[in-house]
Amino acid sequence: MTEREIETLRNEIQRFTVRRTKKVLNGLIEREPEHYVDKDGRQCRFPRHKPMVYTLDEPGNDRELAQQIRDLADQLVGATHFVQTIEMPEILRQQGMSEQSFLQGRLNSAKKLARYVVTSSLRSSRAALVEHLVGTHQAIERLSISRFKKSNATGDVLGQLGRIAGSPPKNRLGVALPDWLADPIAHKAACERDAATYGAILDLVMRLSDQRERRKASHLIGLLKTHQLVLAFDGRPITLAVIRQLIEEMADKVSVIVATGDADSERASAMETFRLGSAKKRTIGLCSDSLSEGVNLQQASALVHLDMPTVVRIAEQRVGRVDRMDSPHEFIEAWWPEDAPEFALSTDERFIERYETVESLLGSNMPLPDTMQRHAAPVRTEKVIEDFERQAEIGAWDGIQDAFEPVRQLVQGSTGLVPPDVYERYRHVSARVLSRVSVVRSKAPWAFFCLTGGSFGAPRWILLTSLKGKPITELGAVCGALREHLTEETDNLPFDERSASVLTEFLNRLDEAERSLLPRRKQRALEEMRIVVEKLADDAGAASKQQDVDHLVNIMEMLDRKLPSYQPDWDEVAGRWLDVIRPVWFEMLTGRKRSRPLLLKDIRNELLARGPWLTGEILHRFREFPVLPGPEERVKACIVGVS
Repeated sequence: MTEREIETLRNEIQRFTVRRTKKVLNGLIEREPEHYVDKDGRQCRFPRHKPMVYTLDEPGNDRELAQQIRDLADQLVGATHFVQTIEMPEILRQQGMSEQSFLQGRLNSAKKLARYVVTSSLRSSRAALVEHLVGTHQAIERLSISRFKKSNATGDVLGQLGRIAGSPPKNRLGVALPDWLADPIAHKAACERDAATYGAILDLVMRLSDQRERRKASHLIGLLKTHQLVLAFDGRPITLAVIRQLIEEMADKVSVIVATGDADSERASAMETFRLGSAKKRTIGLCSDSLSEGVNLQQASALVHLDMPTVVRIAEQRVGRVDRMDSPHEFIEAWWPEDAPEFALSTDERFIERYETVESLLGSNMPLPDTMQRHAAPVRTEKVIEDFERQAEIGAWDGIQDAFEPVRQLVQGSTGLVPPDVYERYRHVSARVLSRVSVVRSKAPWAFFCLTGGSFGAPRWILLTSLKGKPITELGAVCGALREHLTEETDNLPFDERSASVLTEFLNRLDEAERSLLPRRKQRALEEMRIVVEKLADDAGAASKQQDVDHLVNIMEMLDRKLPSYQPDWDEVAGRWLDVIRPVWFEMLTGRKRSRPLLLKDIRNELLARGPWLTGEILHRFREFPVLPGPEERVKACIVGVS
């Protein structure tokens, strides 16, 4: 995916993202502290962060070995990343990428990803890298790891190379593959070269000391001098088992709980021990990232990253387990590891993490950008912390804000359009206002409408940039347009005949605007309904069924009419139509296999083939045609720009 496509995807996701950030909630608490207390009357507020750094004191020999491992990883071709058929995704073809460029991207990606798994495993622990190389069972045996079980063993890249050697992938590209991906003998030789490289890496990792793991364990033990409960996270469960074993060797009277996504882990015990109000003491919770989302562990006052989070999202999810509004602590400590350069996260590895997510969503044939440097600089721990704190401040998750953030910014902060005192004054007004209309001077006519959502729906915003312009309904875009039209130089105008005339013209466009607010499926349903009803009316006329003709023609007129005083309830109309056609839809959906998704237009002929039944259903469902109240009831607020 290109950066532009990622930005488009991010904007679409943001439209459906509703979240209150810590900054927003703390602001609400400061404004009305009496409304935010717990059951004991204690003031609720998110705790303040104290980012801290701990060193790992790697010996010089370990650093030399780590560098040798990195150098060997650069020699891998990534043969295990070419198991499935090699074919070019249609989206890349549409973007104009050539098959040769795609193939080169896949080759580069395989090398980068193979290296990434080695270095990220090494950063976690010796055990994590050994597990990657020879599998879970071998890692347990070689490193004498006790009390570690996994429902499904993982790793064993050496075993996978042995299984695929001599069996190159199928090629659906129109260009030739390199010999080692096309010829079975050459493929076997390439797999054997990768296996030899992994074997050399295994020899080196077995020569590493356990200093890094011991330093992590001793740091956790040391934190118990100032904290009753400590949480620690690492992405690899086998590393947690090693850390627990070391803690139990190094300290007495310390409880250690390991909680992962595995069924045999102590997940329930961790949730009980670290829940709000827990009286447990001198306990260390070792958690995998499967426990980093949706679990409240706020009785802990310190959190430790045992491995460096590659993206801000991971760090945010981990810290979020203790960073709760009802935390009993005023401050929480978040500890970050300072890896030696030979072990440290590099800039390209942070980039790869993003593309691994994309790959899991879009398939294994997505290449990494070839612009990535072969050798990237280590990332400073301070830089990772700065990125995390900055994202926490602006309240964005991987660049995605709350859908209502642009609306809040209209009434908050230094760039708000509504002064805080004015907003506060009107926020508590309980008097019912049917509709509020404001008129402002403008170079060209424009209008903003806030429409009621009914008894249960949320209000809807519509902005028309001109008398013929396309309606804007996305909140962020509406807010942006309001900022453009409402500046310090904007003057208010009286509501006179000219203003009333302009308002009427815009009201006549509400039908089109409100219809555009419907989900795309319902918009298509209305279009199909109009086509089908017209054909049914023709058939009824040919059969001399005048009563049916009259009713169906009335329905068509309602679908075509554009009067603000008699506007159809498009959401209800579309909903009724979908209810009518649902039996036919499901019948075709569960029928013969289809090569593409079933569209509403695909069932048109089948519906018309059941004309008498369909006509009866329509006449029954639309005895009364659903219409909306008049604009004086639906429009709760309106701003009209008059030239």
